[in-house]
Amino acid sequence: ILLLDLNLPKYSGVEILERLRHSTRCRGLSVVVITSSNSPRDRESVARFGITAYFLKSTDLDEYMKIGNLVKAALEDLTILPLVLAPRRS
Repeated sequence: ILLLDLNLPKYSGVEILERLRHSTRCRGLSVVVITSSNSPRDRESVARFGITAYFLKSTDLDEYMKIGNLVKAALEDLTILPLVLAPRRS
């Protein structure tokens, strides 16, 4: 499982995700995006690479608990999780 932010200092998270998906060793890796970007363009960019989930960074502890539960379930089951998108904020 990889927890990935889209706004990184040297490379964009989308670029990293694209490289991972083209790598035979990392192609099946579950990726959970945790980012401050609510841009529809960013959501579409990462969705085409088959991410596991997309969460907006939040100050709400419940949001981080959802992420923790998702990671825990993946580690327990060792299965690919369905795509779960957090609701868009206006």
